[in-house]
Amino acid sequence: MKVCFTVVLSICCILSLHARTLQVPSQYSNIQSALNDCAKGDTVLVDPGNYYEHIIWPETGDIKLYSSGDKGNTSIDGSKTGRILTFDMLKKSLIDVSTEIKGFTIIRGFITLTENNPIGEGGAVYLNNAGPKFSNCNFTKNAIAATSKGDHPDLTGYGAAVYCSNSSPIFKNCMFKSNALLYLDGYGIVCAINSTVSFDKCKIIDNNLNSPPNNDPSGIIYGSGSIISIDQSTVTNNSLGSSQHASHPPEGIIAVISGSINITNSLFQNNKHALEVDDSPTGNVLYINNSDACISQVTTANNGTAVSGTYNTSLYYEHNDAHTITVQNSIFWNNHLYISEIGGVGAGTISVIYSDINMGYPGTGNIDENPDFISGKSDGDKHLQDISPCAGAGTLINAPNVDLEGNTRPLPSKTAPDMGAYEVDQSINPRFEICSESIAVFPNLAYDYIIIELPLALVGSIMEFYNSLGQIIFQTPLPNSYNVFNGLQKFPDGIYILEIKQGSKLFFTKKLILER
Repeated sequence: MKVCFTVVLSICCILSLHARTLQVPSQYSNIQSALNDCAKGDTVLVDPGNYYEHIIWPETGDIKLYSSGDKGNTSIDGSKTGRILTFDMLKKSLIDVSTEIKGFTIIRGFITLTENNPIGEGGAVYLNNAGPKFSNCNFTKNAIAATSKGDHPDLTGYGAAVYCSNSSPIFKNCMFKSNALLYLDGYGIVCAINSTVSFDKCKIIDNNLNSPPNNDPSGIIYGSGSIISIDQSTVTNNSLGSSQHASHPPEGIIAVISGSINITNSLFQNNKHALEVDDSPTGNVLYINNSDACISQVTTANNGTAVSGTYNTSLYYEHNDAHTITVQNSIFWNNHLYISEIGGVGAGTISVIYSDINMGYPGTGNIDENPDFISGKSDGDKHLQDISPCAGAGTLINAPNVDLEGNTRPLPSKTAPDMGAYEVDQSINPRFEICSESIAVFPNLAYDYIIIELPLALVGSIMEFYNSLGQIIFQTPLPNSYNVFNGLQKFPDGIYILEIKQGSKLFFTKKLILER
């Protein structure tokens, strides 16, 4: 027993030696000096305040850099004199998610490009062979810029906020706001080359790739040879271009080249291409080139060009070989288009199902109906009204179990999920019975029958049943005040419209959902 006790005590002592907490500024005057003194497993704890630093991360794994406050009162400020954080690792596996940076605003990283220094990588953060986790951080007012306004076609910025090469960072509960590439050719606020990048519960807002007409901006998030994951995130009010005519199209708010992307439970709203392009289709929101994509429970609304007449789509793909794009339970609506919401060229497979696509798109369960956002067509709240045709119109297959805000999906349980990023709680405004004055149709969700109750004045009316394409499926008289119709199992699951008429007068119209 004494031997066992001695061994355990020795192990505890050894572990304690490798788990120190280094205090800034009480023990170390700045963050860099504390990091330089870290061993594996140490934590650097930083008091609230502004720290003006350009940090080179040491070749040491499993370091935690934490604010004792939060991103609202603790910042690492680059003072517009250089990059803020550099992870340039010789060994790729050394810096993984056990290395965490949490609770900081990372602000005013700035790289200036000239003819003698024509390439800039990572205005705020540079990652090479590194995979740290950033939690509860703000990346704001970081930039890569030319020294003056005008055309600078030989200058190129990669990642105004973050540049990743052969890296695998995770961004959780982070905000990227007001970062910019200015007066040069550019790729991304976050740029990933041969990397795996995850955005979880992030906000990407008010960023700008302000390229002159002869330059070619690409992607607020840009990936080449990379795997991009975006979950429960919002991408809003970002812009590409400088409101002038261009000879080359900008490549989407999200651009993925020779890689893959997975987007779930996310909102893309009011993002703009400011460039006018001659007859060159491009993706307002998503540009997918020789890449696989899975898009589920996504709302894309009020995006587009700031210049009328521009040739555009919301999702555009170009494939030279076999790739797969899947869109389900999503909404593409009111995106200032001049072609269609989804388009592209080349080989591969694209499948769009159970989605609300403005101007329509072929696929099981798809509709082309006003989604009835709370904000309507204007910018604003993209939650669904409870009368929305998108409510309960999705499929459970491969659907996530929460929505953008973390609400359970579907609501109520044992129903179909909604289309789009937000779930409406149908138990609050139940759709299990739909009524208009003294007319009632139930159940809804329907399986193989419906019951229609009428006032005596409407006995003898005609019921018409339409599919989601507006095609009439059948019509029949309503001979009684209580009518039972069986045989609905011969129709596929989906959304239908039921109308009750007398002659040319329409008394009742409602959405009916069939689901087995």
